[in-house]
Amino acid sequence: MVTRQSIVTWSWLRLAVAALILIAIATQLTASISAALASPTPHGGQLVTVLTNFFSYFTILSNVSAAVALLVAGAWGVRQSSDAPIEPAAIGRLLACVTTYMVTTGVVYNLLLRSAPVGT
Repeated sequence: MVTRQSIVTWSWLRLAVAALILIAIATQLTASISAALASPTPHGGQLVTVLTNFFSYFTILSNVSAAVALLVAGAWGVRQSSDAPIEPAAIGRLLACVTTYMVTTGVVYNLLLRSAPVGT
């Protein structure tokens, strides 16, 4: 049986995971910017390229999508006041799509990219 407490608990877990994903993305972005500024090439062009590349990676886009989906689903659950509300189908579809993106990212990384050297 779905209780109000279980919905709230899962909602807070979703929000916590979304926060962790956003912290990880911000940490990686900070490291990428620091590396670009430390490079001997002119900072302006290098920084623009790093930022453009950073936000074009499917890994980053899928993680941002996951964070947004978890924020939406978590906020919906926390705001519910009735016992055993039914999650809207749109949230279920959103979570299913994002899960597909994240599974694809994980499979591609583990099969193709795990041993690839990371260069600057």
